[in-house]
Amino acid sequence: MSEIPYETFEEMVQFLNDRYSEEIYDLAEKYPKEKESLWIDHHDVWRWNSDVADDVIVAPEQFRTTFSEALGEYDMPVDVPLGDARIRFHNVDESKQLDELRTDDVEKLVTVTCQVSKASAVRPVVQEAAWECQRCGWFSKEPVGDSLHKPPECGGCERQGPFNLDIGKSTVQNHQLIRLKQPPEQETTNSQIGNELDAHVLGDLAGDVQAGERAEVTGVLRAESEDGEPTLSFHMDAWGVVSKNDDYGDVDVSKHIDDVKAVADKTPFKTLAESVAPSISGGADVDVETPWGETYDKYWWIRLATGVASLFSSWRRPSGDGTSERGDSHTLLIGDPSTGKSSIMDAIQNIAPRADAQSGKNASGAGLTAAAVRSDFGDAEWSLEPGALVKAHNGVALVDEIDKMAADDLDRLHSALEKQRLEISKAGINTTLKCETALLAAGNPKDSRFNDYDVDHEQFSNNIVASLLDRFDLVFTLKDRPDKDKDATIAESRIGQRSESGLLAKGELDADEKKHANPTADIETLKAWVVYARENYRPVLVDGEAKQRLKDYYVTVRAEGDDGVVPATVRTLDGLLRLSEACARVRLSETVEMLDVEMAIALTQVSLEDIGYDPETGQLDSDYRDGNTTHNQRDRKARVRGVIETLSTPDEGAPYEEIVETLSDVPQEKIDHDLQKFRESGDVYEPEMNTYRVV
Repeated sequence: MSEIPYETFEEMVQFLNDRYSEEIYDLAEKYPKEKESLWIDHHDVWRWNSDVADDVIVAPEQFRTTFSEALGEYDMPVDVPLGDARIRFHNVDESKQLDELRTDDVEKLVTVTCQVSKASAVRPVVQEAAWECQRCGWFSKEPVGDSLHKPPECGGCERQGPFNLDIGKSTVQNHQLIRLKQPPEQETTNSQIGNELDAHVLGDLAGDVQAGERAEVTGVLRAESEDGEPTLSFHMDAWGVVSKNDDYGDVDVSKHIDDVKAVADKTPFKTLAESVAPSISGGADVDVETPWGETYDKYWWIRLATGVASLFSSWRRPSGDGTSERGDSHTLLIGDPSTGKSSIMDAIQNIAPRADAQSGKNASGAGLTAAAVRSDFGDAEWSLEPGALVKAHNGVALVDEIDKMAADDLDRLHSALEKQRLEISKAGINTTLKCETALLAAGNPKDSRFNDYDVDHEQFSNNIVASLLDRFDLVFTLKDRPDKDKDATIAESRIGQRSESGLLAKGELDADEKKHANPTADIETLKAWVVYARENYRPVLVDGEAKQRLKDYYVTVRAEGDDGVVPATVRTLDGLLRLSEACARVRLSETVEMLDVEMAIALTQVSLEDIGYDPETGQLDSDYRDGNTTHNQRDRKARVRGVIETLSTPDEGAPYEEIVETLSDVPQEKIDHDLQKFRESGDVYEPEMNTYRVV
């Protein structure tokens, strides 16, 4: 690159004066302790001089030095030398994904949108070492590469030292190493430089970005070969890092805004329910009506619930005491194998503009939350590795097979789900990570399938303890039970879906002729709907009648309990509020109306009746959240045990026939089930065949 003409240099000084005078004065007031860099928008350079803007990209080092010199020539009203201030370019050309980088970009200035998958602790590093000769006091400044090298000889006395490093006169800057990765919902295999890129962050940028954050990173792409091998490795010298945590830039809302508003104005809840995994249906009709007076099968309600709670959610707001209240709703699906849990989760992941999925079977605590781990990159000893909840910040975290996770790993979720932040303090890394994320989790019962004789919640994994279960606003079970009519309907639908997909693939069927599993809204409209609602609407409940309806429902449900039964708690009320606000977002409304409250109540009622409903008494009972059986189950088991004790004698146990006869009002199969459970737990044994005694 030829030298920059003097005229261009003078114009560069004028450009800084015309466009960045306020920023330069602010830098001068705070330089160098509070601020040490001037940020220049590359688009501003292009509008001033497109040739210089192009040269900045192809010869970044030269033009950063020139801009620094121009800053040093800037006519300041006070004597503050800014010649050593750092120039940071950002917004360079069009931002690229990591998989769009090519070897042609090496040694050029590029901007990539990415997620920080790891971050080291911030450490001071020597960039230019000041060596003092211990014989004559002569100083020498040497640039530092991969290691410190003493001068070969003293420039004063011409001896070979000894030399001491003077830290005070050396140039020392903070350094952080971060690993850039394609966001999980955008991952591809079409990358020329690899799926990850390590970036060196220096000076006042170090520590600005944390593991798990979305960012736009501008820097110079470097390539090197090790030990003369032909294989290249790549890294970046980061010049600018801008957080993009609240940005859904890859979703073009404007292109679909008319369709979004049309959906929200007509039948938004039906559209949402029928667009999430439309191929999944079944289950008995639920005896809960929608506000418009219709009833649907259980899968319809579950699909709507995951759409409202996971995709739209509510918004976080300050509580007035220095803390804040979460807006995200968490949903748990526990079901038999092949009941559609994974299909529902896949649908949510595909629609969500920001999502991260993990398998609980393979995830450690770091896999879902975050952890300081032994570093595997650079010379950093430790690095911070974010989990799914952190990487999905402002989106949806999906965890399948949560029942397979170890109890210790699940225990780490408590604070993450409620407070939505994680505090890390280990190996010199002290930080707090945000994980404002809606969690959609799924798992199987502890015996793989539900049986009809135990209370459903007793069959959850032992690792899903009451305090964790209480963090979920909605809990649903999915059971695989034979039903001739429904099985025929499902078989017809599945066969039709596969036939139509084959004809579509062969070009023998038009999409508009498809009859099975048609979503009401297409995937791009759904994505735009979610993004538009989350970015623009923060609904508040102000309607007096809607407030009263919510209050009356809560009080009524609470009153349904007796003898210590508690059908709903304050957490239930908090969940209702979050769901009401999420429903308002679905409608693109700034206020929560009666329709939203009624929808939230319906979703909550379906969940309560599914998990906290005792079919033998008709009572709602939230004791399952405390790990207990339902009220009627406790009474029945106590009766069976009591009859065994009453009928037993000092010499003989209670005969089975007499137990059944005494408990004539209890179905025999339930007595058999309870006796089996008592034997397994060791509470009851058989001294002789078909006789029972309490231990």
